[in-house]
Amino acid sequence: MSRFKLVTLDLDGTMFRGNSVLYLKEKLALGEEIAIPHARYGKGEITEAELNYLQIPLLEGIELTPILKILSNGPMLRNIRRGVHSLKTAGLRVSMLTFNPLQVLFEREFGIDTSISKVVEIVSDKIVRMNSIPENKIEYLEQYCKSNGINPRECMHVGDGPNDIPTFRAVGFSIALNSRHEIVKRVADLSIETDDFSIVAQKMLERASVG
Repeated sequence: MSRFKLVTLDLDGTMFRGNSVLYLKEKLALGEEIAIPHARYGKGEITEAELNYLQIPLLEGIELTPILKILSNGPMLRNIRRGVHSLKTAGLRVSMLTFNPLQVLFEREFGIDTSISKVVEIVSDKIVRMNSIPENKIEYLEQYCKSNGINPRECMHVGDGPNDIPTFRAVGFSIALNSRHEIVKRVADLSIETDDFSIVAQKMLERASVG
């Protein structure tokens, strides 16, 4: 029996091949205001947590279903549903691990849990409140593991950016997916490039099979 119990997934650059919020900005003409914190984050002026403290209020009150439909037609990985099904069939829980409130798309479309990193409250299909956001998303995982009696080494994580490094170092198996950062590739247990999530899932199942 595999020692692994949980798979966590990053959103932007990983499950969605690009920046989901900026993608919506272009499709919906949301205005330049929402691009400003992303530009500051890209320059290293603010942290990822600060980025979301600034951008989430700009998304409040917008109906989610129409924008999630637009997002689902964007540059997503292929075969997400197939890959998630294979992981769940093997007894693994699959969850998003991200500060991005648009992670709700992956819960609705693919049955991926979003409760571990629940950054917002949604009522009547609208974001109504932002929850407290930790400095790094590894804190979400640590809290979940502590509450559920799971060792972080019993988890696997898939990500692409420097903000995934603390999680990579904590979990038992990590995959850098389509990463543009050499340091991320070096820290990860495995680095692969593919637009097919079923291949990613297979790599995790192969690792799980050897304990």
